[in-house]
Amino acid sequence: MCIPKVPTTLVETGEQWSKSLGCNQIALDTELDNYTSQEFHKKIGFKRSRKNSSFY
Repeated sequence: MCIPKVPTTLVETGEQWSKSLGCNQIALDTELDNYTSQEFHKKIGFKRSRKNSSFY
């Protein structure tokens, strides 16, 4: 699977902005069955830390 340039650039820009504000972690959420999003984030370096089913 090829990683799309525009979404990757958006995430990288958000990471840079967050770092400039002093953040050292980024969290994201997705629906449990949104495998496309989960795979994209995995390919660009995000790691699943836990499932928070009480969030919604």
